Amino acid sequence: MATIYALQNIYGKYDELMEALTFIDLENGLNRAVFLGNYMTKGPKSAAVLYELKRLEETYPEQTAVLPGETEQFFLTWLSGKLDHWDWLSLDNFLLATRSFFQERTFDELTNRMIREKLTGSDLYEQYRHFILENHPDLLLWLYRKTDAIEKPAWKKPFQDAVSFLLNVEADEFALVKYDTETAVYSSITINMDGSFTEHIAPKTPKA
Repeated sequence: MATIYALQNIYGKYDELMEALTFIDLENGLNRAVFLGNYMTKGPKSAAVLYELKRLEETYPEQTAVLPGETEQFFLTWLSGKLDHWDWLSLDNFLLATRSFFQERTFDELTNRMIREKLTGSDLYEQYRHFILENHPDLLLWLYRKTDAIEKPAWKKPFQDAVSFLLNVEADEFALVKYDTETAVYSSITINMDGSFTEHIAPKTPKA
């Protein structure tokens, strides 16, 4: 028996991600996990989320697929210099995602130095951009490669069904879907805004 897991809209919430991963069993070599994007912004730990997904994919390369979402596309476009700072910041409220790539002290020191030197906001955000590029090259290369060629997992049909089911689960943001390939039963677990979990016991049929 195998289970396919689908997870999306993590939005920088590392602690919730780690809780969700306790429901995912990849020790069974037949099981698969697919992550559907939007790992950044809103929560305070976008960088930690990306590093954990990278670690998971490298640990279980034949069982996991991490697909980029809209927030990752925006982030990489900003890092490449092809997106205005203000466009990225309109998505990254309170600089939560940007700050997550810094140690708190380093971020504050850089920000205060830029203020003392009376640099413009654009100059300051350019410094943030360069710091991230210089200090996280392996992570960014891993993420860039995903946008160059998005490959669908080999388990295509149940993957598509799991995605369809996930997109129809009513949840504020963060939802985990399980699909049993033997019984063709779907179930879902949603992570609520207060950090609690709600399990949807009754299976649903994905919409066509």
